[in-house]
Amino acid sequence: MRNFRNCLRSLAALWLLSLLAMQAHAQSITVDAKNVKQQILMMGGDMERSGSNLQNAANQEEIID
Repeated sequence: MRNFRNCLRSLAALWLLSLLAMQAHAQSITVDAKNVKQQILMMGGDMERSGSNLQNAANQEEIID
């Protein structure tokens, strides 16, 4: 019985550590309402037509997928 309790404690500790280790990363854009010249380009999910635009983008590091 003591072995079983130790096993349950270990499993509970592993489960808790796995929950704490998970991180969510969200992507976002920033819109400046005062900057009237700011460009925000949006593309749809049709990769057959917009794929080349994504590959040839001038600022590829700014692409949010």
